[in-house]
Amino acid sequence: MNHISIPGKVKAAGFGVVTTLTLTVVKLAFGIFLGSMAIIAEAVHSGMDLVSALIGFFAVRQSSIPEDESHPYGHGKYEMVAGGIEALLIIIASGSLIFFGVKDVLAGPHPIEVGLGVWVMLGSAAVNYGVAKYLFSAAKKYDSFAIEGNAWHLTADVWPSLGVVVGLIALKILKWYWIDPVIAILIGVYIGVVGFRLTGRAFKGLVDHSLPAEEEAKIRAIVCEYYPVVLEFHKLRTRKSGNERHVDLHFIMKRDARLDNVHTVCDQIEEEIEKCFPNVKILTHVEPCQDLGICETEECPDVRPQSIYKCPLDEPNHRDQHLKQPGQ
Repeated sequence: MNHISIPGKVKAAGFGVVTTLTLTVVKLAFGIFLGSMAIIAEAVHSGMDLVSALIGFFAVRQSSIPEDESHPYGHGKYEMVAGGIEALLIIIASGSLIFFGVKDVLAGPHPIEVGLGVWVMLGSAAVNYGVAKYLFSAAKKYDSFAIEGNAWHLTADVWPSLGVVVGLIALKILKWYWIDPVIAILIGVYIGVVGFRLTGRAFKGLVDHSLPAEEEAKIRAIVCEYYPVVLEFHKLRTRKSGNERHVDLHFIMKRDARLDNVHTVCDQIEEEIEKCFPNVKILTHVEPCQDLGICETEECPDVRPQSIYKCPLDEPNHRDQHLKQPGQ
């Protein structure tokens, strides 16, 4: 089985925490100093990102713990739970930004120092983009939903930050003092949409949603490479827990096949699947063909439920030579 560098995974999550903390402090300080509600709104958003980054860091550490007696299937669900909490925090932050933005609109205009605020938000957008790009790369490398969630948090900061810049420039040129809180409201709506989308993904992971269709298609293709050693297969069940994939399936083989060869073929199929997917755990079950005479004909009739997967009846695959016949 393929193994992942746990220290590297935790290091990536920790890097996200440090950078998010720095951005939050800088935004809040300049927002208060300049009197900009939009910059303060961005600081609040970054503060929620910091909380979610800390939760993600904890989840990454916990999910990296190997399975034990209390958790025989590992600790991968910690990442899904963390993803759900992160999404809820985003939604809460969205509501608070909209509330305070509306309150600021009703309170009337107040003077704002524009020039320095533009540079603060441009710098924030640049840092967020760079860190998010790094975290997306780490999330792909370590197959971590928690790290990916943190990357999306930072990505959700980039466009709002640029929006604040546009708003501050418009305020300077057109004297539209109402534009600052309005941008804060739009930021709230934007991150609220992001929060609901992340909630859906986390929910799928918690209820053991099957792997993507393209991944299941790869698994079926690998098994079919072993036809006619594997005559048919069924009960393909897949799910993902953290960065671990779980695959269960039943093979149908000739009833007179030798047990040691059947075991070898199962090992070979599992190795092929492991080459395609990192951190995959596979459980296979072998069943004998119902009728040896039928199995030896060129085309087996459909004697089993429609839920089975039938591989193409092409010329015998080269893998067939690995299955010895009785008496060999």
